[in-house]
This record gives sequence, C-alpha cells and structure tokens, in this order.
Amino acid sequence: MPYPRSVILPLILGALLAGAQPSAVGGAPARDAEAQGRRSIETLGERVQFDYRVRRADGDMRTVSFALPAEAYAEARQGLTPLQSDAVKGRLDRQVRRYAEDSRQTWRAGIRARLEALQGTLPDGIEMTYTLDEQRLSWSLKGQGVTQAQVERTGRRLKQQIRRASARLKQQQRRDLRAYAEGVRDELLAKLNYVRDPNLGNLIRPDYAALARGQAGLLQPMARAIARAAGSRDPRRRIDLALALMQQIPYDELRVRGATDGTGFAVPAELLHVNRGDCDSKATALAALMRTLSPEIATAIVLLPGHAVLAADLPVRPGDRTLELDGRTFVLMEPAGPLRLPVGRIAQGSHDLLRKQGVASLVWITGGPQDA
Repeated sequence: MPYPRSVILPLILGALLAGAQPSAVGGAPARDAEAQGRRSIETLGERVQFDYRVRRADGDMRTVSFALPAEAYAEARQGLTPLQSDAVKGRLDRQVRRYAEDSRQTWRAGIRARLEALQGTLPDGIEMTYTLDEQRLSWSLKGQGVTQAQVERTGRRLKQQIRRASARLKQQQRRDLRAYAEGVRDELLAKLNYVRDPNLGNLIRPDYAALARGQAGLLQPMARAIARAAGSRDPRRRIDLALALMQQIPYDELRVRGATDGTGFAVPAELLHVNRGDCDSKATALAALMRTLSPEIATAIVLLPGHAVLAADLPVRPGDRTLELDGRTFVLMEPAGPLRLPVGRIAQGSHDLLRKQGVASLVWITGGPQDA
C-alpha cells in the first residue's frame, strides 16, 4: 500500500515528490484456481458483462453476474493521475510561477512606497534619486549646501532602512508564496482524488472515501448481483460474499508502472478491469459496494503500518475480531486475500500489526463523526 509523499513543488520551493512504499500483509498463495473461483469479462455492445464464480470462506460457491455501462466503466477505470507525472508538475509550476511574478511586482510596489516615504525624512539640502527595475534597486544621494559627511551619514541610515524594508517584504513574499503554493497543491490534490493525511505525517494518499463514494453508483449493478447471489437479506451474508469476491481477485502491490497507473493504487473500476489490486484498493472497492449492499451500516478503512483492513458496524458474533471506534464496536474484515477469511476474521499478520503498532490512520466511509 504505497503512499506518495509530496511537500511542495520542487522547481519553485525546492521540495521533492518521492514515494514511500511500505509492504503489505498477505496470505498464503492459492493452490487451485478452480477452487479459488473464476472470472470472465466480455464487452457486449454498450455494456460490459462480468461473471464470477466466487468461493466463500465456508467453501460455498456462488455465481455473481452483472453488467456495467461500457462508456462509464471505461471512463471510471482510468485510475488516478500519478503525482509525479509531468502534467501535474507542470500545472503546479505554471500557477505558482504566475503568482511568484505577481508577488515580485508587489515587492517592487512595496519598496517604491518605502522609498517615497524615506524621501520625506531627508534633511534639507539632500535629495535621493533611484531606479527600480525587475531585479534591481539602485539609488544615490546628492547634497547642496551640506557637507559630504552629512550626505554620507544620511546614506548609511537610508541603506539600513532600505535593507530592513526589503528583507521584511521578501520574507512576507516567501510566506505568501508558500501558502499560495500549498493552497494550489491541496486544491489540485482534491481534484485528483488525493488527500494529505496528518495521521501519516502529512503523507499524500488516495482519497479512499471520495473514491468509494464516487464509484459506488457505477458499481450498483455489481452490488445488487452480490445481494441476489447471497440469497439472504442478512447484511452480513451479503457483505461476506462481496468480501470473498475481493479476496479472490489476485493480490498485487501495483508498484510497477503499467500494472495500473503508476500510483500503486487501483480505483474500484480499475481493480475490476486489471483483476488485481493491493489491500487499500480492495478495501476501497468493498467499501463502495457496501454503500449499496448496506448503506445503513457505518464503515471505515483502517490503515495499519503498510496495510489496510475494513471495519463495519455489524452485530458482533463470538470469535469476531473487533475494534472500538467512535464509542462503538466495529467488526473487522480482511479484503486483501488470497486467504478466504469471513467477516470478523483478519490475517494473523494484520492482528499482530494492530496489537503491536495500532491504527496508523482511520478513513470513515459512512457513519463517522463527519456524518453526525
């Protein structure tokens, strides 16, 4: 589950766009493809047909068939734009450069105003002339009816005052430029479905909540097919089948450009298209499905060090792995696979991470404090 790191645009403010690639917790490799389930996909005119044979954790096999609108599916599966791409860097660069040019004009206006004010403090008989261009200020004094010593003394005083004024203006210019660049970056991040996570040291990660909300509508046919195949109105049974389908999709950390889009994350439609994904990609897709399967149930993606699991406000059963969130007991589940673990069970590695290192960050999908 890699997290892109970004501080500010390198060209303008000297920071770097780099990547942090923690490892994920996985299960044992699958032994028998037929026992694990099957998938077929076919484009039929204006729709794309999906057929899955899904094996649940108890060994029960179910068929999940659904169709998605081809045009909407093709658009949604494009994935995230990598932050390291030239397009993103260029967009930031252009906006910040324009602001930097405007701020230089502000500096010149400020210096000019200060020079005009200083002219009013000159002793009788001493005049100041100056030129101020794009990059440079030059000024001089001339005296009439005063001594050279008086001119030099006045010059030293003006030099100090001009330096202090220029330093203050440039310091404010740098602060304003940094604030503007951060604002531009955060606005662009939001448009590209990224967020800065303060719980992860301000690392930039995909906006799981926005992506789950944004693609839930497209995945409604899939969610309804899962509900039918589950053969039950019990939310847990439906979620359990959706969970098994996610676990069945081959696990892939998506670190190689070309596997998806170079971001290390597959959005839900992209996950279905490439038929592989990592822990947070699968958790986000499952969360998107749950918005249709069980919209009344609060859900959150639980980020552990280098891993992600999902938590749902389901009734607790004996043996369930749980987590206290916002004063409620949430049932945990492990979408990563390939182990078939039912709702309420997580991999031992995930349990160890949770017990020893705790929750790194929490992403509410539905029913969190933001919905109160």
